[in-house]
Amino acid sequence: MLKMSEDCLFLNVFAPSNATELPVFVWIHGGGYNAGSASAFDPSALMKAGNNGFVSVIVQYRLGPYGFLSSEEVKDAGGLNAGIQDIQLTLQWVQMYIGMFGGDPGRVTIAGESAGAGAVMILATAYGGGLGPTLFENSITASPFLPQTFHFNEQVILEQYWTFAKSAGCSRLDSLRCLQAASTESLAFATAAVASKSLSGTFSFKPVVDGDLVPQRLSKTLDGPLNGKRVLTGNNANEGFAFTPQNITTLDAFTAYLRTYFPRLTADNITAITSVYTTPADVLDSDVAPKFATSGVFSPTALNQSQVSTGHQQVANNFYAEVTFACPSYWLAGAYMRASDRAAFQYQFSVTPALHGFDTLFYFPARERPVDAGVSRAFMDAYAGFVAEGVPDDWPQKTAAEPLMRNLNATGGRRIGAGPFTMFEGADVAQGDVDADVWEGGRRMRCDFLRSLADELVI
Repeated sequence: MLKMSEDCLFLNVFAPSNATELPVFVWIHGGGYNAGSASAFDPSALMKAGNNGFVSVIVQYRLGPYGFLSSEEVKDAGGLNAGIQDIQLTLQWVQMYIGMFGGDPGRVTIAGESAGAGAVMILATAYGGGLGPTLFENSITASPFLPQTFHFNEQVILEQYWTFAKSAGCSRLDSLRCLQAASTESLAFATAAVASKSLSGTFSFKPVVDGDLVPQRLSKTLDGPLNGKRVLTGNNANEGFAFTPQNITTLDAFTAYLRTYFPRLTADNITAITSVYTTPADVLDSDVAPKFATSGVFSPTALNQSQVSTGHQQVANNFYAEVTFACPSYWLAGAYMRASDRAAFQYQFSVTPALHGFDTLFYFPARERPVDAGVSRAFMDAYAGFVAEGVPDDWPQKTAAEPLMRNLNATGGRRIGAGPFTMFEGADVAQGDVDADVWEGGRRMRCDFLRSLADELVI
């Protein structure tokens, strides 16, 4: 039997021997705010790459309904976005106690991947930027996850709450008190009941707009004051494959996908999206063309070609990837780039297959998961340099005049695996700086377009 418990507020601290006033790296795991574990991440190799020049803290926070159940009742009890509050409490703990482990509370970098990066993005804009640099100085967001984000009292959130409460055996009278007293088994059953109503590739419990910690949706808060001073942010080349139905072979199927997964889009919105995201029909009718990774610079681009799909399937994969991971990275970099006394560094991880989450194998390498040492070292050097100095090794700073990002890739090696999961063992690192604006057929333009639809996309 799977054991579950709300007793999960803990952190793991890794410190070099004789550490004294070292920078601090705080890692927040991903998992869609519904899964994941701090115990899966050992920063020893990353710390070694940085010459043991920093202290690491790996955070566990409440997930699923324990961390992200929302309603008027939960708000009145002060429990909205409890999982994010857990992370904030960790950062406050770091400020008070990390000196006992040889860390410097004035030089904290918070970092995460997927939902962990989404949490970092929330903290970067929390309380309308009112935190400043008090809890952290730098932030790293790897594939920052930006799901549809509703206000805590919107109908879709309230329906989810009452489905959960009813499934746990709680009536409308004192529902929250009943849930707090319910058994773990009852709550697990209720969690499954809510999940059964969710669309494939989506997650049930997520952060909500609470008017305080999350004052507005991220597409709006990124226009305002920011917490921290510097950001290092990036995405993977093939983020959308794991989250998009893999049966989209026609334009009609793509528009049906948009209507189902983004129901607030109007007919005019969908027409505009298909105009921006599709290319001539003779290229797009099916997912049968040879599949190969794009260069990012020359045609074909990620609009209709990748290692995992082509045609309208790739259109859908890329649309989801951009609206949920890649464009949030662009928007975050842009916010820090434009703000005074702030700095942004951006990258794309393109090492095949470059699926969502694949990058973590390179900066949290383990012996049972061998990866290419050269690429891994380049990635770890960048992360370690950013933690220690606020600059990711020799990567360029992104500016309005030079919107550069680092494309981290590999060349050569021995083919292992097949299909979309093909990898090349023993490959050499191949990295270079590219224009982020024109990358993959003009990604910056598409991100600007998606942000103009933020209300309809609920981001």
